[in-house]
Amino acid sequence: MQIHFAEYINDWRTGKDNLYKRYTVTGETETDCFKQIYTGYIRPSRYCNDRRYKLDDPAQEKRFQEWKQHGVTIEMFYGSGTVD
Repeated sequence: MQIHFAEYINDWRTGKDNLYKRYTVTGETETDCFKQIYTGYIRPSRYCNDRRYKLDDPAQEKRFQEWKQHGVTIEMFYGSGTVD
């Protein structure tokens, strides 16, 4: 399975999101792809206020948002960091 998505960067002068780069992830299942997107792209840029990621397919985007509510584990969220 492949999921295509794009990275947008907000232009602070205009307030609009501009397409920066397109990506494709491949996995056995949709959940595998969701994990790759979250750990490889979204989590590392979580403190960057001007980056946005959006899946090309609106139905997949909705499933991804639902998956993030329950599919992200504490290990995925913190990575190799220490949790107090």
